Amino acid sequence: MSSCLKIIHPHYFLKSEVDRILLAVKNDPKLYIFCKFLWRTGVRVSEALDVTPKDIDYMKGVVVVKTCKRRKDRNHNREIPLQQDLIDDLKKFIKSRAISINQPIFPFTGRTAFNYVKKACSQADYTDDRSHPSSFRHSYALHCLMNGLAINDVNELLGNRDIKKTMIYLKIIQEKKSFNNIVW
Repeated sequence: MSSCLKIIHPHYFLKSEVDRILLAVKNDPKLYIFCKFLWRTGVRVSEALDVTPKDIDYMKGVVVVKTCKRRKDRNHNREIPLQQDLIDDLKKFIKSRAISINQPIFPFTGRTAFNYVKKACSQADYTDDRSHPSSFRHSYALHCLMNGLAINDVNELLGNRDIKKTMIYLKIIQEKKSFNNIVW
């Protein structure tokens, strides 16, 4: 009896699909900034929910994220670069909501975060099983690798302790390339 090992790939969006999601929720500032933050930082939902205005270093253009999964490495923080348009959107959102320096920018639960992402995806007509916050994390990792960022750098940005977790994204890229090379 032969056994067939099925490799399960993480769910992800292409950049054009993320753009469609963001466009669909452009008029809902809370949904828009949350989805854009997940997409542009690749953070885990729990990490995003911990971010406060004091964690954003506007001069350096980074957000300092407390890595949740590294329990043994207490106080392990990582700096994730922010593009200027995200910085501008975050400043505007924080100011409009009068969020104080130590308050979470996204003051809701993980369940609410899941529902927000599901709603955003639904508004863009994506109702498949990618409608999950982690899909933005996976999309971020793939996007970084497809644009030439080294695997070690992506691993550090994601806050993964074991690079094997990050290597799955390379396999996805290799498979996509082989599919794209098929001539019809």
